Amino acid sequence: YWTNQGILTSKQIMRMLEVNLVADLLIAMLDGIKSKKQVRKYYDAYETTFDYDTDELETDFDRVIGAIATLYPEGLVDTEFRRPHLFYSLFTAVAHREHGVPNLPAELRNTGSSPQAARSKLERVDEVFAAEDPATLSRDEQQFLQDSRRATTDEKVRSRRTVFLLTLMS
Repeated sequence: YWTNQGILTSKQIMRMLEVNLVADLLIAMLDGIKSKKQVRKYYDAYETTFDYDTDELETDFDRVIGAIATLYPEGLVDTEFRRPHLFYSLFTAVAHREHGVPNLPAELRNTGSSPQAARSKLERVDEVFAAEDPATLSRDEQQFLQDSRRATTDEKVRSRRTVFLLTLMS
């Protein structure tokens, strides 16, 4: 999946970066968006016991991946969402719409827009990155662009990117 979508390379897979990415995504599903620096803390905390239903967690994870596939049936390889930090934000936004992610705004959950409408609105992300003059972008789009270029794995930045995507899709 990760190489087919262009999110990770085969070399990155050999270095097991998909394990880190999946762990990071699972942490977001369970405990809300966190800094990537906190992944080690979660590994330590769950090393001996993991008090969650793994079958349910796997089902929820697969449902989010399936919802992303519904949004992008042709895949992500030709979109900005192929970048791991933007995929993280897309995943957390879709996860929030599907079953809720702790600490994200409840009013942005289950907004009711169809996958086609959400996809149409998400295409704005590619337009934001293609903008020749960032001054032509809205303030929120400029912030999203900045959040996609600096400190991309910080909790606050990740949350802002996810909320931006949720707002787009609503």
